[in-house]
Amino acid sequence: MFLFILVFALLGCSGSEKLEKLDETVKLEGTVIGGESDSSFLFVEEFVEVNQGLTVEEAYEKYDSALLYSFSFEKDKLAEFKIGDKVIVWAPDEFYDTEPQGGTAEKVEIVE
Repeated sequence: MFLFILVFALLGCSGSEKLEKLDETVKLEGTVIGGESDSSFLFVEEFVEVNQGLTVEEAYEKYDSALLYSFSFEKDKLAEFKIGDKVIVWAPDEFYDTEPQGGTAEKVEIVE
């Protein structure tokens, strides 16, 4: 019986544990890897070193597409961040059906 509970607990922990839900939003931790425009940014759900911005095509070549997001935002709700910054992004838990997947960032915090 103990073995069954242990196996069930281990299997239950697999999958994307990076998504933390809070009030219909998710918390994603990663790196700003590109600035698509003045009102959106490209994000990878990993802490990586980036010296200059990547295009979407370059990001797909370099990273797993399941970890890529494109977020739009309102600058007055976000910390001042730049390409290469490690950040926490709070976004609605439903993403647009786009490539890369994306949505509207409600809040961005720079990780110190």
